[in-house]
Amino acid sequence: MNSNHLGGLRALYQDYPHCKRRIIVSLDSSRRRLDDGIEVWPWREFVEALWNGELGS
Repeated sequence: MNSNHLGGLRALYQDYPHCKRRIIVSLDSSRRRLDDGIEVWPWREFVEALWNGELGS
């Protein structure tokens, strides 16, 4: 993943700064947070959290 992959999410946040979280789903093996607050989640962890209702408002 590189900064080109994050451009759309960063632009969305500029238009909607009240978003609580910004998550990008990746093939990476571990979860991390970037300097600007974007969370990078491995796809399996994201799917499990989504199915378990852990990402709701």
